[in-house]
Amino acid sequence: MRVPPRWGPFAAVALLSTGASAADSTPTLRPIPWQEPSPPSRLFLQQPFQAPEPEPSGLDVGLVSANIFIHSTPVGGTQVVFDEETLTLLLTGNLAIGDRLGLHMTVPVVLQYGGWLDPILNAVEGVFHPDSARRQAPLYQTEAHIVTVSGERLDQSGPALALGDISLGAQELLLTADRGRPALAVRGAIKLPTGGHLVGSRTFDIGAGVLLAWELGWLGIHLALDGAVPTGSFDLPSLTTRPYGSAQLGLAFRVASTVSLHLQISGHTSPLDVADASPLTGATSYLVTGVTWEPSRAFALQFALVENLFSSHRGADYTVTLGARFAFGGR
Repeated sequence: MRVPPRWGPFAAVALLSTGASAADSTPTLRPIPWQEPSPPSRLFLQQPFQAPEPEPSGLDVGLVSANIFIHSTPVGGTQVVFDEETLTLLLTGNLAIGDRLGLHMTVPVVLQYGGWLDPILNAVEGVFHPDSARRQAPLYQTEAHIVTVSGERLDQSGPALALGDISLGAQELLLTADRGRPALAVRGAIKLPTGGHLVGSRTFDIGAGVLLAWELGWLGIHLALDGAVPTGSFDLPSLTTRPYGSAQLGLAFRVASTVSLHLQISGHTSPLDVADASPLTGATSYLVTGVTWEPSRAFALQFALVENLFSSHRGADYTVTLGARFAFGGR
């Protein structure tokens, strides 16, 4: 049907608005919000891998299942044994203030138990490391022990459920992406010592970071650099703390209008400084592979598998994550 000339400009505006709405309805590429889940890092402040744009106002719900096997009992040195699985529920409330500022609060609840990944990991170990200490240990244990050279001890046997350390944070978008220039944001957070035994550091931690992102059509590139400082030593047993940090690089590939695939790598330094206990003080690195399904800006679902790289005797061996994001209203 021919549009009368006097309605032509209005029809053109309507068509352009429709096209813009369709483009705006395509979800932005955001990384998997990975955080190091193993001791000692899980006890201290960690900021998740995020895009520079603030999260929309709403609620994020995450589940992180991490299998941990650390067995280091040197004669005359600090002894460290962790044989457990942790299931962490992360509840994060987000508040977007305009397009550039975001506030959030995260409440973790941590279950330490025998888990479900032991048989799978033992089968893999049987192929590559048939004589490993993991294969000699009973399945589905929940054991955590640290014994220092001075005789101080931390011991836990059997399942435990406790509230973790609550964290508060803010993020500000400084630059939007434009013609090859990355989006840039700064962020900061503080962690409160609300956690129970072996799920919190019992210290206030303060952290800051920088987020960058390039979105090139179907490809998103994200970079996060973070640092943090504990404000006291780790107690029971008394262990010295130090500044620590992380670097994360992620690629997100849009394979459909609502589906993206993720490949990420991360490196983490330890918040503890114990000269004779490398499982507590050594750096860790991880490879993250995942998928995001985001049918609308109001809801997104993420799933990821995470493999420990080069540091299996220090970090979590294998981790499975599942997350959902619920956005309330527009931003």
